[in-house]
Amino acid sequence: MWKTVLPQIAGLNEQQLVLGIGNTSTWVGKSKQSFYSSWFGEPAPVLQEISDVMDSLFPESLLYLQNEIAADLLAMPGCAYKIINLFGIAGEANTYPKHFAYFFPEDEGLKYSPVKRTVVFANTYQQLFELFSRTEAAKMGWAEEWLPDSQVCQRYLIAWFRGHDLGHSLVRNENVFPKLSKIDRWGSMMVQEALADQFGLLMCLTPQVADGLQLDRTVLARIYFLEMLRYLRRGPSSYPDAGAAWIQFNYLREHGCIELKAGSIDFHPELFFTQMAGLTRLMSEELLGGDTERAQAFMQQHCPHNNPEDVEVLMARLGTTNDMIEYNQLIKRVPL
Repeated sequence: MWKTVLPQIAGLNEQQLVLGIGNTSTWVGKSKQSFYSSWFGEPAPVLQEISDVMDSLFPESLLYLQNEIAADLLAMPGCAYKIINLFGIAGEANTYPKHFAYFFPEDEGLKYSPVKRTVVFANTYQQLFELFSRTEAAKMGWAEEWLPDSQVCQRYLIAWFRGHDLGHSLVRNENVFPKLSKIDRWGSMMVQEALADQFGLLMCLTPQVADGLQLDRTVLARIYFLEMLRYLRRGPSSYPDAGAAWIQFNYLREHGCIELKAGSIDFHPELFFTQMAGLTRLMSEELLGGDTERAQAFMQQHCPHNNPEDVEVLMARLGTTNDMIEYNQLIKRVPL
């Protein structure tokens, strides 16, 4: 079993060091087996505070979503959150491709544990955005001042990602996903990721959250769009989160928020939140209403693995990528 809480030895605790040692699985499409890993990091208190604010304001965020999306939304038990800066990693976790977060104990193979915790490698996440998402903005001709500096963008990413995790806990009267998983497991994972993405995004618009964390709507829209594009280009039929990006990208394209032109992609942030709220309402109705056949029909129509020809056409236009942080971060040995 993993040890993600360091015992009170030599005066150390999770205020100083967070570690994990044990067997884990890394990517659902890579292997069903688990392999030995270890990682070590130090807490990131400034970013942890952002996550904690999202947690403390979750009741207000849920009320906001009930008013904006569906009155009968309710929250199931969620997971705890720990944000760290990684400084050492080895084993399976140090192989390609790299995670920036682990979900315990699910990544140990215990899917339905009543106690859950996510550990986020904040510096890995930050580098993914800086190396791939920010450079994509430059390729699209965005002005440099349209995105804030790296530290500010990191605050937006952490706020959204914590919202995403909280979004996984939201259901309506009946949780239909266990039934959908038996019908189309890949599609069920994609739509769950898409809904969590959207719920997390909309939580960042809750007045208390936006004011408390000083989140600018246009900046949030641009960061989210860049991340959606980064995930999508990894292959929408290969990863559930990339499939979620496919669903959202296509909806925004169909409604004019995204325009594909010869040699360019135009994004209209002024249309973004209205359209994302519309997609969230649609998916909440189709997927969370308890009607399995209706949910299955949505997955058949909108999930990329059920529409391979459409995937081929769009990805030929956008281009695919295997971009991932490449590093071999061995544990440092310090002479005693």
